Amino acid sequence: MFNESKEGNDVSPSGVIPGAESSRSREAVKELISDISHQTRTPIANQKICLEILKSQNLPEETRNFLEKLEHQAEKLEFLIQALVKMSR
Repeated sequence: MFNESKEGNDVSPSGVIPGAESSRSREAVKELISDISHQTRTPIANQKICLEILKSQNLPEETRNFLEKLEHQAEKLEFLIQALVKMSR
């Protein structure tokens, strides 16, 4: 018949090899995560550079505390993105 199985080459009635669709989906997700990671690294790096420049200025204590909080949040965001990329691999 038309959709007969050959050893090691099963085909569903729709003509799709089982698992091929989920494999393509996984690859698409990996590519998306990689792209998002790449697109967010530059803005985060720029923020960290700006924070370093600001921290080198003579600023009031309250402003310095605020900059430290911003720096901590940028580091957390960077960590989360790296973890997401590692999980996708």
